[in-house]
Amino acid sequence: MIMKDGGSILSGGQNRAGNRSPLRVVRLMTFGLAVMLLAGCAKDTVKTGPDAFASEVYVEPVTNLPRDFLRGMDISSVLSEEESGVVYHDKTGKEASLFLILADAGIDMIRVRVWNDPYDGDGHGYGGGNCDTQRAARIGARAAECGMQTLVDYHYSDFWADPNKQMAPKAWEKLSAAEKADAAYTYTAESLSAIMNAGADVRIVQIGNEINNGMAGETTEGAVLSILKSAARAVRDTASAQGKEIRIAVHFTGVDDRGMIERKAKWLTEGGLDYDIFGVSYYPFWHGSLENLKTVLTQIRTDTGKETMILETSFPYTTQDGDDSGNSAGDTKELGNYYVSVQGQTQAVHDVFAAAAEAGAKGVFYWEGAWIPVPGSSKADRQKLWEACGSGWASSYAGVYDPEDAGRYYGGSSWDNQAFFDHSGNLLPSVDVFKGIRTGTASKADPMSGYCKDPHVQAPAQAESLLANPGFEDEDLSMWEVSFNGAKDPTDRQTKEADAKSGENAFHFWSAQAVDFTVEQTVKVTENGTYVATAALQGGDVGDDADIHLYVRVNGKEAGTDPVQLTGWVNWKEPVVEFDAAAGDDVTVGFLVKCKPGGWGTIDDVVLARK
Repeated sequence: MIMKDGGSILSGGQNRAGNRSPLRVVRLMTFGLAVMLLAGCAKDTVKTGPDAFASEVYVEPVTNLPRDFLRGMDISSVLSEEESGVVYHDKTGKEASLFLILADAGIDMIRVRVWNDPYDGDGHGYGGGNCDTQRAARIGARAAECGMQTLVDYHYSDFWADPNKQMAPKAWEKLSAAEKADAAYTYTAESLSAIMNAGADVRIVQIGNEINNGMAGETTEGAVLSILKSAARAVRDTASAQGKEIRIAVHFTGVDDRGMIERKAKWLTEGGLDYDIFGVSYYPFWHGSLENLKTVLTQIRTDTGKETMILETSFPYTTQDGDDSGNSAGDTKELGNYYVSVQGQTQAVHDVFAAAAEAGAKGVFYWEGAWIPVPGSSKADRQKLWEACGSGWASSYAGVYDPEDAGRYYGGSSWDNQAFFDHSGNLLPSVDVFKGIRTGTASKADPMSGYCKDPHVQAPAQAESLLANPGFEDEDLSMWEVSFNGAKDPTDRQTKEADAKSGENAFHFWSAQAVDFTVEQTVKVTENGTYVATAALQGGDVGDDADIHLYVRVNGKEAGTDPVQLTGWVNWKEPVVEFDAAAGDDVTVGFLVKCKPGGWGTIDDVVLARK
């Protein structure tokens, strides 16, 4: 995870003069009822285990949690935090070692990322913890001293690796794919040996980080597979030489895209990769529903026979930004189904643990649960520490290696509102979730106070649409007519639950060229009356001059809403047009989308209904 922080087209789309009646534009976003809020929860429904302990937060024990289920945390930035003067406090308020605090909280395993060479030519660190082999070894050794095991997360890059960025290490830039595979063997064996020789109790090695679209500068599946095989062989050989048993994990993200994840699992199987754990990232605010997560993990385990794990998850406890560097998530009081609060953080993490256990996964790792603001009375003061100690997500020195991202947006931690410590280093009660999933907690906290939506009650059913395939769940889109300007149709049917308002499919658009299309469907109504047309859409990067709106035509008369402003991922907009129609009238419901190159979005749940 990285922190950052055609055809004929209608002209215009606004109401034409003389055509406003009987069509009426309703600008209120009234469609899409929210799930009802709970006022409270009867205390006789509270579940606790026989070993429940007192806590300020409520945690319900997870049923049938396996004894060997791992409770992990990534703390890769800890050395840079300490070097910047960050101090952590235990439950009593006393200054204490982060490692002792986490071991006492029930953490079994520490995850630490490793970059090949996160320094510029003058030795200045790139930031993000300056996580090289030497620092990973120190973290792993300190974890072992406190009884915790280590997962080593190799990125095979000199800085952040994720689905959008898999840059080769500087030393590998001119190597062929085959040469990179050889280099991966040597590097992995040497680095892993050094970490283990330092005293780290390494039990899992992750070869690559969120490798959906490549690794080490390679993008073809054959090249990536060859590097993975070499890295896996290095892990096996090193473990054997040291008389240790180490499991190998492969890591992907985008679990909300079920088809993609299943294809990746099949690719590894058919390619004959020697590995043990299929790992995924799952952030409740980015990656779809828990039900989909359980389905995917269960299917992967069935199809491959491999263990599964959630290698990254998190949730914010506050909307406040502690270092003037922006937050990646949690700027609103409600996020998904949970309140952004200490109890909300507790409940969100609990639910991920419960879903993983139900799906037969072997563990969950929380990502960077101690990356809090560094000391300083101003951003300028903190900037000096980010630069000198690498305690921000990126320093300015990283711009040489990563000019398009770190070179433009270097700064502090965008994750400080998702830690288990407040901005002053005081331990939060939400950390009790790690022990509480086994025993439950004895707490006066309302069990449902972490939810902003009732998780036990389904949302009210949407109005039945007179349109065919209104949610694009069926593959047959012949009832929808798409007209576009340009050399290539910028639209498609996308299967990705996180980008759908409901179900797992939506009508998607994107193009590297200017986007200019309409999508519409015409039906004949059978009754006189007042009708409503509405839909849900979300997206971004459309430009200030974009014209995106819902329109309706009845017997040649047309009305459309004002342009809809798309303001980002899953910020759903729900425009409405209300109009009168008579039995036998042809009614067309459609969307006009005109935006700049790179604009993207999805349209879902297009409803035409009689009031």
